[in-house]
Amino acid sequence: MGALLVAALFFLNLTVTQGTLYRLIFYANIIQVNCSIFFYQAIPSLQMIVSFMNLDLGVSMCFYDGMDDADKAGLQFVFPSYLLILTLIVIVVCHYCLQRSPTTSTGSCLYRFPIIIGERAVGVLCTLIYLSYSKLLRTVIDIFTYSTVHLPSGDMYVWFYDGNVEYLQGKHATLFVIAVVTCTLFLLPYTFALTFIPIIEQYSEHNRLFNYLSKKTNQIKPMNDAHYAPYKGEWRWWLGARLWLVVVMYSLNPVYGSDNPSLLLSIQATLVMLFMLVQANIWTAIAEDG
Repeated sequence: MGALLVAALFFLNLTVTQGTLYRLIFYANIIQVNCSIFFYQAIPSLQMIVSFMNLDLGVSMCFYDGMDDADKAGLQFVFPSYLLILTLIVIVVCHYCLQRSPTTSTGSCLYRFPIIIGERAVGVLCTLIYLSYSKLLRTVIDIFTYSTVHLPSGDMYVWFYDGNVEYLQGKHATLFVIAVVTCTLFLLPYTFALTFIPIIEQYSEHNRLFNYLSKKTNQIKPMNDAHYAPYKGEWRWWLGARLWLVVVMYSLNPVYGSDNPSLLLSIQATLVMLFMLVQANIWTAIAEDG
C-alpha cells in the first residue's frame, strides 16, 4: 500500500503544490475526526477513501494474536515513517542513477525517469509530510488523553481508549515517551514553521532577528516554496491557520466527543463554516492579485 501511494504521487504528480489537494486533505481531516457520526451508515468505499487520505486503512486489522489497543497506537507511528523513508530512498536512488547515466542517453526513457522523479521529489516529500502531520497529531492526542476512574480507595487514571491500561504505566508509558518526542521534534516545529515563516520573510528587512531567521529558513527554501505554492505573497500565513484549525478540531474531540457529541459537532461546524467564509475571500483576493 505504501509503495503504491508513493508511486501514485510521483507519476500522477499529486502534490501539495496544487491548492485542490490541500483542500481535499483538509476536509478529509475534518471528516475523519467525526467518522463515527458521518459514517454510521455510510458507504464503506467512501469511508475507505477518507481514511486513505488520512493514512488509515479504513478497516480494523489485527496483525498478530494478542494485539491490543496500545500496540495498535504504537503502529500508527510506523506507517508515516515508512512512507517518508521509502520516498527518500527513491529520491536518493534516482539521484545516483542520474549521476551515473551517460550523457548520450538523454533521450531514453530510463534517463527521463530519474529526471521526472527529481523534478517532483520535493513536492511529493512535502505532500507525505503534510499527510503524516494529521495522522501523527491524532495519534499523539489519543495517547495523551486519559480518563478518571473513581474508586473507594481514591481516583485512578486510565488511558481513555483502553480502561484496562493505567495511565503512564507499562505500555502506555512507552507510548507517552514516543508521543512527546514526536510532538517535540515534528508536530510543534512543523506547525510553528508553516505559521511564522511567511511573517518572518515579510518583515525580515525591518527586523534584525527576523532577518537572521529568514537566512536560516532559506536553507529549506525549496520545501517552503512547495508548501506555500497555492498561496501568494501576504496570504501564505493561511496554511498555518489551516494547521491550527486541525489542531483545535482534534483537541476538542476527546473533550466533548463522548460526553456531548452534539455540542462537539456544533462547535466544529461553526469553526469550519467561519473558516470556509474567510478562505473564500482569500481565494478571491489571490485571484484578483494574480
